[in-house]
Amino acid sequence: FIANNNIFQSTHYFYPYIADNYVNKSLHQDFIDDCLFKNSVLGDERCNRKAVVSAENRFYSGDEMVILFNKIPFIWDNELVQMIIFFNRRGKNYSKLQMFNASIAAFMHANAGVAQKLSAFDAREIIDFLVHEMYS
Repeated sequence: FIANNNIFQSTHYFYPYIADNYVNKSLHQDFIDDCLFKNSVLGDERCNRKAVVSAENRFYSGDEMVILFNKIPFIWDNELVQMIIFFNRRGKNYSKLQMFNASIAAFMHANAGVAQKLSAFDAREIIDFLVHEMYS
Protein backbone atom coordinates (compact mmCIF):
# COMPACT_ATOMS: atom_id res chain seq x y z
CA PHE A 1 0.00 0.00 0.00
CA ILE A 2 1.18 3.48 -0.82
CA ALA A 3 -0.78 6.54 0.21
CA ASN A 4 -0.04 9.95 -1.26
CA ASN A 5 -1.64 13.36 -1.16
CA ASN A 6 -1.56 14.75 -4.68
CA ILE A 7 -3.06 17.59 -6.62
CA PHE A 8 -4.57 16.05 -9.75
CA GLN A 9 -6.67 18.63 -11.57
CA SER A 10 -7.95 16.10 -14.10
CA THR A 11 -7.21 12.70 -15.61
CA HIS A 12 -4.64 14.47 -17.81
CA TYR A 13 -2.54 14.80 -14.64
CA PHE A 14 -3.44 11.41 -13.19
CA TYR A 15 -2.46 9.19 -16.14
CA PRO A 16 1.10 10.59 -16.45
CA TYR A 17 1.54 10.11 -12.68
CA ILE A 18 0.62 6.43 -12.99
CA ALA A 19 2.91 6.08 -16.03
CA ASP A 20 5.86 7.70 -14.25
CA ASN A 21 5.51 5.57 -11.14
CA TYR A 22 4.09 2.21 -12.23
CA VAL A 23 4.55 1.65 -15.96
CA ASN A 24 7.68 0.41 -17.74
CA LYS A 25 9.56 3.46 -19.06
CA SER A 26 9.54 2.22 -22.65
CA LEU A 27 5.72 2.08 -22.56
CA HIS A 28 5.00 5.47 -20.91
CA GLN A 29 3.81 7.25 -24.01
CA ASP A 30 1.76 4.26 -25.24
CA PHE A 31 0.07 4.07 -21.85
CA ILE A 32 -0.76 7.78 -21.72
CA ASP A 33 -1.98 7.85 -25.32
CA ASP A 34 -4.23 4.84 -24.76
CA CYS A 35 -5.66 6.41 -21.61
CA LEU A 36 -6.27 9.83 -23.09
CA PHE A 37 -7.29 9.06 -26.65
CA LYS A 38 -8.57 5.50 -26.84
CA ASN A 39 -9.97 5.22 -23.31
CA SER A 40 -9.26 1.51 -23.60
CA VAL A 41 -6.52 0.89 -21.05
CA LEU A 42 -8.03 1.63 -17.69
CA GLY A 43 -11.20 -0.06 -16.57
CA ASP A 44 -12.64 2.25 -13.95
CA GLU A 45 -15.51 2.65 -11.55
CA ARG A 46 -16.42 5.96 -9.94
CA CYS A 47 -18.83 6.71 -7.13
CA ASN A 48 -18.94 8.90 -4.02
CA ARG A 49 -15.65 10.67 -4.69
CA LYS A 50 -13.79 7.38 -5.14
CA ALA A 51 -12.36 5.87 -8.33
CA VAL A 52 -11.02 2.36 -8.90
CA VAL A 53 -8.72 1.82 -11.84
CA SER A 54 -6.67 -1.10 -13.13
CA ALA A 55 -4.22 -1.36 -15.99
CA GLU A 56 -3.64 -4.03 -18.61
CA ASN A 57 -0.84 -6.47 -17.87
CA ARG A 58 1.31 -5.17 -20.70
CA PHE A 59 1.60 -1.87 -18.87
CA TYR A 60 1.57 -2.88 -15.23
CA SER A 61 2.46 -6.14 -13.49
CA GLY A 62 2.86 -5.19 -9.84
CA ASP A 63 0.82 -6.72 -7.04
CA GLU A 64 0.49 -3.74 -4.72
CA MET A 65 -2.62 -1.65 -4.34
CA VAL A 66 -1.94 2.08 -4.54
CA ILE A 67 -4.30 4.50 -2.83
CA LEU A 68 -3.95 8.08 -3.99
CA PHE A 69 -5.64 10.92 -2.15
CA ASN A 70 -6.22 14.18 -3.91
CA LYS A 71 -6.14 17.29 -1.76
CA ILE A 72 -9.37 18.47 -3.36
CA PRO A 73 -11.93 16.57 -5.47
CA PHE A 74 -11.64 16.95 -9.24
CA ILE A 75 -14.10 16.25 -12.05
CA TRP A 76 -13.61 12.89 -13.78
CA ASP A 77 -16.27 12.17 -16.42
CA ASN A 78 -18.76 14.45 -14.68
CA GLU A 79 -18.15 12.93 -11.23
CA LEU A 80 -16.13 14.34 -8.35
CA VAL A 81 -13.16 12.14 -7.40
CA GLN A 82 -10.92 12.56 -4.36
CA MET A 83 -9.63 9.05 -3.64
CA ILE A 84 -8.21 6.80 -6.36
CA ILE A 85 -7.40 3.11 -5.86
CA PHE A 86 -5.04 1.69 -8.47
CA PHE A 87 -4.67 -2.08 -8.62
CA ASN A 88 -3.89 -4.74 -11.20
CA ARG A 89 -6.88 -7.09 -10.96
CA ARG A 90 -5.98 -9.03 -14.08
CA GLY A 91 -4.00 -12.23 -13.65
CA LYS A 92 -4.81 -12.57 -9.93
CA ASN A 93 -6.08 -15.81 -8.47
CA TYR A 94 -9.80 -16.12 -7.76
CA SER A 95 -9.63 -15.83 -3.96
CA LYS A 96 -7.56 -12.62 -4.16
CA LEU A 97 -10.06 -11.18 -6.62
CA GLN A 98 -13.00 -12.12 -4.41
CA MET A 99 -11.51 -10.32 -1.41
CA PHE A 100 -10.51 -7.31 -3.47
CA ASN A 101 -13.90 -7.02 -5.16
CA ALA A 102 -15.66 -7.25 -1.79
CA SER A 103 -13.59 -4.38 -0.43
CA ILE A 104 -14.19 -2.33 -3.58
CA ALA A 105 -17.95 -2.87 -3.35
CA ALA A 106 -17.89 -1.64 0.26
CA PHE A 107 -15.81 1.39 -0.75
CA MET A 108 -17.90 2.37 -3.72
CA HIS A 109 -21.16 2.21 -1.79
CA ALA A 110 -19.88 4.03 1.27
CA ASN A 111 -20.93 7.64 1.58
CA ALA A 112 -18.86 10.48 0.17
CA GLY A 113 -17.40 11.24 3.61
CA VAL A 114 -15.30 8.07 3.45
CA ALA A 115 -12.76 9.62 1.08
CA GLN A 116 -12.48 12.67 3.33
CA LYS A 117 -12.15 10.50 6.43
CA LEU A 118 -9.48 8.24 4.91
CA SER A 119 -7.43 11.21 3.74
CA ALA A 120 -6.60 11.88 7.39
CA PHE A 121 -5.44 8.29 8.01
CA ASP A 122 -1.87 7.09 7.90
CA ALA A 123 -0.95 4.00 5.85
CA ARG A 124 -1.48 1.56 8.76
CA GLU A 125 -4.94 2.95 9.47
CA ILE A 126 -5.87 2.67 5.79
CA ILE A 127 -4.81 -0.99 5.74
CA ASP A 128 -6.79 -1.67 8.93
CA PHE A 129 -9.86 -0.02 7.40
CA LEU A 130 -9.55 -2.09 4.22
CA VAL A 131 -9.16 -5.34 6.15
CA HIS A 132 -12.19 -4.47 8.28
CA GLU A 133 -14.28 -3.75 5.16
CA MET A 134 -13.19 -7.01 3.53
CA TYR A 135 -14.19 -9.19 6.46
CA SER A 136 -17.20 -7.41 7.95
